[in-house]
Amino acid sequence: MKEDNKLLDAIIDLGVGMKELREEMKGMRTDINTQLGELNHRVDKLEKQQARTNMELGEIRLTFIQYADAIEKVIDHETRIVRLEEATFDNDNKKSAMAKEPEAEYLPAGRQGKKKKPRQKSKKKSYKGI
Repeated sequence: MKEDNKLLDAIIDLGVGMKELREEMKGMRTDINTQLGELNHRVDKLEKQQARTNMELGEIRLTFIQYADAIEKVIDHETRIVRLEEATFDNDNKKSAMAKEPEAEYLPAGRQGKKKKPRQKSKKKSYKGI
């Protein structure tokens, strides 16, 4: 009978231990579900922030392209001015009624303030298509 009582006590202790473990696991599962819900909320916020960042990068890209186009137009305009000045003021064969003005020097970016070698006159060029 003592052995039966010992076995019965062991089974009862095992049942009580299993019940405690089940309650502990239920609490852990509740905590994990809460943490998972918080992580899902954070992921949603990060996805929205990433979408905003991507949209802003697209706007910056478009602005940069427009800026580059504007700079290209200025460079083309400057080139045309130089050609017109050369055609108007450097051509001795054609008499111009206008007084010759001082020649404007256009330096490439980063060369401001540096001394430039004197310009040598080259062969006459024809700019008929201007």
